[in-house]
Amino acid sequence: MLTDYDIQHIKENRKQITKHRLTDVLLYKRTEGPVDPFTGDPTFEDTEEAAKGTWTSLISQSGGEGEIQFDNGVHVVTDDVIFNLDIEYDVEGLSEVTHVETGDTYAVKAIDQKGIGAANRHYILLELVK
Repeated sequence: MLTDYDIQHIKENRKQITKHRLTDVLLYKRTEGPVDPFTGDPTFEDTEEAAKGTWTSLISQSGGEGEIQFDNGVHVVTDDVIFNLDIEYDVEGLSEVTHVETGDTYAVKAIDQKGIGAANRHYILLELVK
């Protein structure tokens, strides 16, 4: 069984390993805002936040397009991306991510938390918006 010290050690090692592989992104979230005084319905606000995380493009190994694969029950295709974001970021309401280097925008397909002993990152599956 992992102790608190082991879990902290794993988190620190992960930060050291990934610090030179971080990519700049913009996170777009839709959050609930104040209640509309006339209708009583909640309003929604779109926010933008800069972040850094590791970026892994899923590319077909056979050179074909549209290969079908499932990752934990989620349909994954060529050009999808796995984006790992530190657990300190709030991803509630996350709808889109823009890769700053290329300017490409991706829609969020699925979000999970990963880590040994305790969650240390958000594991986000993104789909290229064409």
